[in-house]
Amino acid sequence: MVAAGVWAGLVLAALAVAGALRGRSVGRALVCCALVLDAVASFAYPQFAAPRDVTIDVAPVAYLQSHLGYSRFYTLLADPSSGRPTVGGPIAPNYGSFYGIASANYLDVPVPESFASYVHSSLDSGAGSEFFTGTQFGRGAGVSNPYAELVAHLRAFEQLGVRYLVAGAHQPVVASVPGAQRVFDDGHVAIYELRAASSYFSTAGARCTLEVASRTQVTATCAGPAALERRELSFPGWHASVNGHAVSIAAGPVPFMSLALPPGRSVVTFGYEPTYVRAAEVLAFAALLTLAAPFVASAGPVRRRRRRGGPGGGDAACDGAADETGDGPGVT
Repeated sequence: MVAAGVWAGLVLAALAVAGALRGRSVGRALVCCALVLDAVASFAYPQFAAPRDVTIDVAPVAYLQSHLGYSRFYTLLADPSSGRPTVGGPIAPNYGSFYGIASANYLDVPVPESFASYVHSSLDSGAGSEFFTGTQFGRGAGVSNPYAELVAHLRAFEQLGVRYLVAGAHQPVVASVPGAQRVFDDGHVAIYELRAASSYFSTAGARCTLEVASRTQVTATCAGPAALERRELSFPGWHASVNGHAVSIAAGPVPFMSLALPPGRSVVTFGYEPTYVRAAEVLAFAALLTLAAPFVASAGPVRRRRRRGGPGGGDAACDGAADETGDGPGVT
């Protein structure tokens, strides 16, 4: 705090000196330098508080990257010795995106209202609309703990596609989750597998075989009419095609998406485009034109003045010199 106060005083002093200078170019340069240095220092200074010598335990992440496939993991409490047992599990919410492994947890906004409602009604009644951490973080007083909610709604977690539970290696409660089998333990983090977890893609109705190419493409060969179920949030903007023909996506089973499959071989492709992306592109282009218009409008008069040798037919270099002393409009 002392350092921040001293730095703020130095920046204000530099701005005051810049304001007192008669030469506008020098003053502007000093203001720009002060603002740039302040921005750099404000972002760089917190880095000095970071640990100098640490070893990041990425073995649990590597295990999930090798075994998770298209399933999800759910992170719970870290060990108390980790220093962050109540904020997030060993793999904190949102870091699944960083490592390319799908997580059921979230600690960010905005959260789709339909999924937040599903979490509260079917997975964890104590989770907030902005927090689903598997820990006590963000939970109200008097609500049940995340472990109790997990056990009470275990089947719903499995239907969400949660195949692995991640927790501190010395959190014994996780080992008591019905059907959970420990498959990884490096002394810091333990990973438990739920063998009854639902697959990312599944079918209902006639018997089908699935060849999954990615999260957005699957080939289904069905003996009769069937329904393809994809464990991704049914949300406006998703579209799908079967053998190149657009089809409608239905909501179900909640909160996931489903579509009808004909008998035989079907190549199903999913895609996403925000509902108002086209309007946003038009507005962005209009904004770009609005920003560019003043520069285009001012370029013409400047070129004409330079061709005439400056205002009044004089030397343009003299006008530039006058601007340096603050005595004339100059050529900008």
